[in-house]
Amino acid sequence: MVVALCRCLRELGDLDRGIEAAERGLAEMKELKINPTVESIELLSTLVGLYAERGDLHTAEYLAQEAIAHAGSLNDRRAVGAAYWNAGLVAHRNGYYEEAAVFVERALAMYAEGDNARAVARLQTAYAAVLLNTQPPRPEAAHELLVQARTALQEVGSTVDLVYVLTNLARADLQLGEFDAALTHARSGLEQLGSEHRLQAARTLLVLASAHLGRGALEEAKRMQETAALHLEASGASRQSAFAWAELAESLEATGDSERALWAYRQSLAQLGHRALNHTGKVEEQAKG
Repeated sequence: MVVALCRCLRELGDLDRGIEAAERGLAEMKELKINPTVESIELLSTLVGLYAERGDLHTAEYLAQEAIAHAGSLNDRRAVGAAYWNAGLVAHRNGYYEEAAVFVERALAMYAEGDNARAVARLQTAYAAVLLNTQPPRPEAAHELLVQARTALQEVGSTVDLVYVLTNLARADLQLGEFDAALTHARSGLEQLGSEHRLQAARTLLVLASAHLGRGALEEAKRMQETAALHLEASGASRQSAFAWAELAESLEATGDSERALWAYRQSLAQLGHRALNHTGKVEEQAKG
C-alpha cells in the first residue's frame, strides 16, 4: 500500500510527501526488525525514483546501490529487477546513458521471465527513453520498442503508462524530423493526462514545445516552456525545472527578449541553489519555488 501511495504522490507531483511516506515505511520496518523482503526492496526502489525525480541524484545513487545489494541477498528476480530498474533511472538522470542501458536491460531480462506484462512494457518504454539519449541516438530502435509497449499497455496499462509512451514517441519523432507526428503524439498525451499528473504533464509540455520550435512557432513554444518550468518547480523537481527554465531562456533570446531571457536564466540558477549578489553586494540565496 505504501508503494502504491508513493507512486500516486509522484504522479501528482508531490515528491516531498512521496519521499516522506517511503522513508517512514522503511523506518517502521527497520524498527520492527523486519528483514528485507520483495516488497521492501520495491519500496526502497520507489524511494530511489522519487529522489531521482527531485534531483537529489547523490542520495538516489547511494540508495540504488543499497537496493541492488539487498535484492541480491534475496535471490528474487522481481526484487532484483525493481532495483536495477530504478538504478537505470538514476544513471539516466546523471547522463550515464550506457550505464543506464545496462541496468534497464538487466531489469527487462528479469521481468521478461515472469508474467507481468505491464512491467515489461513499462521497461520497454524506459529502455526507449535511454536509446533516445545515447550517442548517437537510436530513434528508430526506440520507436519500434515504443510501438510494442503501446500495444501491450492498451490492454494492461494505466493512462499515465500510455502517456509515457506517447511522450517518448514524440521525442523519437523529433529526432527523426517528423514534427507533425511529434505534435500529434504529445497533444494526445496531454489530452489523456488531464490536470492531475503535474510532473508528467510538464515533461510532455516540454516535448510539445520542442515540436513547436521545430515548426517555427516560437511564441507557442515559450508559453509551454514557462508552464512546464512552473509545474516542475511546484513539484519540487528542481533539477528538471532548472533545465526547463534554461530552455525558455534560450527561446526568449531567440526572439530578442533579452530582459526576460536573463530572468529565466536566473530562475534556472535558483533551482540549482545558486547564491546571487544583491544590489548592496551581499550574497543572498535565490529562493526556490
